[in-house]
Amino acid sequence: MVGDEMHVLDLCIKFFNSLLRLSIDSTSASPGCRANVLYRYVELVYAMLVYVSEAGRQAGGPSLHSMALQERVNRIGRYMHLYSVLSMEKGLHSMTEVTLHDLASVVELSFVLDCGGCHEDLTRTFFDLSRVIQEFGNQDCIRAVRRTEVRLATTYLSNSEAHLARPYFHDMLHDSKEQLSNLWTDLHTLSSELYAFEVKDRMINYWYLTEQQRPALRLFFSWFPAVDLNPIEVDQIGR
Repeated sequence: MVGDEMHVLDLCIKFFNSLLRLSIDSTSASPGCRANVLYRYVELVYAMLVYVSEAGRQAGGPSLHSMALQERVNRIGRYMHLYSVLSMEKGLHSMTEVTLHDLASVVELSFVLDCGGCHEDLTRTFFDLSRVIQEFGNQDCIRAVRRTEVRLATTYLSNSEAHLARPYFHDMLHDSKEQLSNLWTDLHTLSSELYAFEVKDRMINYWYLTEQQRPALRLFFSWFPAVDLNPIEVDQIGR
């Protein structure tokens, strides 16, 4: 990626930031509009991470261009933090949850693609956003934080990286037995990646765990002795 292309990329980042700000500030923008703008932004980040990973493998290490891309990926992570908090302050809690989900997806991909510099910085950004949301106190957003933390923890555990899952465990350590049990039940019984009976912004369940992650879900919750991991029969219509 040469200098002119990097300049175009910077303009694209400014463009997406401006669109996100406009959609959050607008009283007429629909939740789907905001979520879709963010999704296109995240697709750009995915492409940047793939480029960084492939360039690193080919060069046997980070090049100046890939390091410049990593810096921009990390910066976008901080922008996502900003827009998630702005959404929360404006009462757009669903947008806060979507941004949280998308930031976690970027963290996840940076880990899978072994983009170490990005993964460390993005993880710090995620935990700082988690802290801000918990301090704000909206219970729907806090539940979204916990679901996202579990999703990330199961990614690490399913890849035999338990030490990377531990910080999420410690962040949840002082949650009540009821909160943890409800969280386990919600995620354990979520069986469909797609919404079964409603049209949603992106038609997906943000907290769905893959078949690879599901065994790690039980392992993660086994770290909490208070949680009963026995299967619970529930009505799963629409889950």
